[in-house]
Amino acid sequence: MGKMATASGKDRRKEKKPTKKGKKVLKDRKEEYLKKQLKKDTKKQTSRTAQADGDTITIAWKGKKKEVDKKTLQADKKGKQLLKKIANKRVLNADEKHRLKMLGEVGDLMKLWEVLREKNKPKDEKLKAIDQILSFTKDTFKDDVRKPDMSRIFQSVLKWGTPAVRREIYVRVQGMIGELCTSSHANQFVKHLVEYATPATRDEILQEISKTGSQILSHKNALLVLEHLHNKLNAEKQHLLIMSFFDGLELKSHAGFPKLLDVLAQMSPNTLEYKRVIERLFKLLSPSVTKGTFDNVVVHRLLEALLKYGTEFEINDIIEDIAKGVVNICNTKPGSACAILIAEHAPQKLRKSIVKSFSHSVVDMCCAKFASFFMCRLFDVFDDVPTLVNVVGKELTAGVRDLLVDPHGSLLLLHLLTPDPEHKRKYFTFNRYDELWHDSPDVDPFHIPALTTLYAAKPKRICATHPREKHAAVLSAIMSPMVAALLENPQEMVDNLISRRVITELLHYTSTSEKVKLNASARQTFETLLEVRAETQRDKAEKRTTGQQTPATETPAAGAKPAGKAAKKRKAAEEQHDDTPKEESAQKPPQGASQSSPVAASSVPKKRKIVKRKA
Repeated sequence: MGKMATASGKDRRKEKKPTKKGKKVLKDRKEEYLKKQLKKDTKKQTSRTAQADGDTITIAWKGKKKEVDKKTLQADKKGKQLLKKIANKRVLNADEKHRLKMLGEVGDLMKLWEVLREKNKPKDEKLKAIDQILSFTKDTFKDDVRKPDMSRIFQSVLKWGTPAVRREIYVRVQGMIGELCTSSHANQFVKHLVEYATPATRDEILQEISKTGSQILSHKNALLVLEHLHNKLNAEKQHLLIMSFFDGLELKSHAGFPKLLDVLAQMSPNTLEYKRVIERLFKLLSPSVTKGTFDNVVVHRLLEALLKYGTEFEINDIIEDIAKGVVNICNTKPGSACAILIAEHAPQKLRKSIVKSFSHSVVDMCCAKFASFFMCRLFDVFDDVPTLVNVVGKELTAGVRDLLVDPHGSLLLLHLLTPDPEHKRKYFTFNRYDELWHDSPDVDPFHIPALTTLYAAKPKRICATHPREKHAAVLSAIMSPMVAALLENPQEMVDNLISRRVITELLHYTSTSEKVKLNASARQTFETLLEVRAETQRDKAEKRTTGQQTPATETPAAGAKPAGKAAKKRKAAEEQHDDTPKEESAQKPPQGASQSSPVAASSVPKKRKIVKRKA
């Protein structure tokens, strides 16, 4: 057995021996390792050595030579120790190298930068420092602006400088804005130049960037500058910036110029120009989509045009790469429109992955300014009702109190509660109203217009379940927690404009719906409080028309009861008369009659009359 074991061990060692090809690979790896070590050693010698030549010290700093005067080091003890170290040709550490670096012009510029950064420095001193910085960097400005420390210095100069100084800086870099946008440090300088430039200078920057064309869209650093410039321009110039990517297609003669969406709406899909525009759009957006740099408002505007007027081939190709990043593009108005179009064109499996990508931030998405419209449209096209109820419905149930009082979060509840077009128009603008489903005979909830790969118009089916059924399923899941949140403080909810809208539409929807109902006690409470508030508002309006002023509330005296107790008493009186019929509560008592009814007791408080008599 032992011989057999040793034999098998020899066999294993024979198998592990490298072949000729393996020996060559090991030899090549060893040579590469030795070359890297040699480079590291030479880099240490060149970057951490200093030589004393007469009255100056020559130092190598980051691959560049620099001369420092010895007299500047003889002023203090640490400087003398540093001189001895240089004389003995010893290696300097990072702090010593930094000290030598700060002794020359770079150190002077850093000191001047500190003057600009101090808040309490007078303006005259800052302007003198700016003049010195510009004089130091007159010949090397174009190279210095690409360096990290110098770029930050020039950003401070733009911030605290005069319009003449900012114009002088622009003249120095004129003609190379496109190159600086792609630099990792100079792009921040260009952003500050756009921020503090005059409108005339900003127009010149726009013309210079427009000449670069599609090159600037494929670089992540340049996209930051492009977005900043876009946000600083007015609406017309923003459209011109978008149109600059289509030079050579001669779109100026078309109606709707310079708006890209209007131009495409006026053009026929069968024309050659239309096809060229769609091809250019796809070519412009492909690098941004593949690199993941599509979280940019300029990219959003181009993407909206492609998703709205492109063919099935371009749309499906774009959606596959961008679907999981829908959460990141909903932070702008055109981005939310893109997210809506993605939700419409995506298949059901992809929609499910989109929903799961933000399953833990549903309430945040609903309360966002632009993402709220995407959430409303998602409930129209998403067919997986169990996922809507179990995943999205649970998040809505947990954050229903935030949705009821948030101006954007309440839009989702209002969309679910208002299938009637007349009611939906009250809360959504014209464009948003057309995007969302409403129960109108001319609206097809199952299809959207689309183009085939041959640019032929063909309706595309987007869902199989009617939106009315999906809305009812979600409302049934969140109805009880929503009503409970409203009944915690019904008077406060009725007084709040946002939650009062939800209460009004809730009463109307549950009175007409067969699947979703509201219990009688909650309905009576809400109707009573709404009628009391409406009557109070009518009384105030009548007093304004007759010229009578409402009595001003006096500040409570030292021995008076706090206002909180009076509010609690009023609330208790309202809760006590919640069972009053609707007809009785709506009647207004005549003047001089006893105020025994709950409406009169709540709408005309006795304390206000007493205060009026005292006054």
